Amino acid sequence: MTVCGPRRSTFAESAARTDRLANYLHGNGFGVHQSRETLQRWECGQDRVALIMYNDLYPDMVIGCLKARVVPVNVNHHYSPREIAELLDYVKPRASSITARLVRDSPKCCRPTRPSY
Repeated sequence: MTVCGPRRSTFAESAARTDRLANYLHGNGFGVHQSRETLQRWECGQDRVALIMYNDLYPDMVIGCLKARVVPVNVNHHYSPREIAELLDYVKPRASSITARLVRDSPKCCRPTRPSY
């Protein structure tokens, strides 16, 4: 069992959540688009997802991304809006996952353009 604040979940519940995320990402075309052999050492052939969130679901998001062969990119929610915007511009994630409570204070570049599911 994992515990983070008031949230408690079994490993089976976490596995189900990470499977749902991986299936969602894969079903929407996220994953590997270029094999490692065709890339330079510094290039990435996978989609990236920026994670701007509190700790409670962060491990599930990372594991779900890895299951879908997507690169999870940690974005510290304590960064200023300018720092977040610069990091996202550098990393160029295909998507962002942001905790709803953080959306109000987030820079325009990482606000959702449509509801998340």
